[in-house]
Amino acid sequence: MGRAMKLTPTAKAQVGNLVDQMKKGNAAAFGEFIEITQNSVFRFCFYLSKNREQADEICQETFLKAMINIGTLSKEYSALDWLLRIAKNLFIDEFRRTKRQTELLNDNFESTHVPTSSTEAAFEVRQILSHFEPDDRTLLILIDLENYSYLEAATVLGVSEDAVRSRIHRARQVFVNYMKAGETN
Repeated sequence: MGRAMKLTPTAKAQVGNLVDQMKKGNAAAFGEFIEITQNSVFRFCFYLSKNREQADEICQETFLKAMINIGTLSKEYSALDWLLRIAKNLFIDEFRRTKRQTELLNDNFESTHVPTSSTEAAFEVRQILSHFEPDDRTLLILIDLENYSYLEAATVLGVSEDAVRSRIHRARQVFVNYMKAGETN
């Protein structure tokens, strides 16, 4: 599914230096920070939303929120994990807002546009992922699509590693059931 979201050790070190510069008010460092991390953040947002426009909006909001709150990023926390956590929370907020609006309108939530260049398998995976709540969808994306460890996924979600193990096991079972049943709508 393309390049992984994780940063190389060199990029991590560079991002760490940029974070230090941003905390000191260096605006140019924020531009470099975005340049290094934006593809990973956008890809994550697209996996969650399945919609390029929504992914782009969440990605932009993520970087805006990061710029405003850069002082809260602690040294022991990965900047990319921090960004993904912000993006996940923004997506969940949007998901809940949309869900409430949809319920008020008593209308079915319409499926989103999937690029025509996607393979049939990727399309099926995206369709199945749309059945999951945002946190479970995030777990499946991070662990099974992006090869995050349970500990890394726990950090992004802000839960314990044991909670991740339990939830990913359950989510995988549900995913397999969807695959077997062919319920991709």
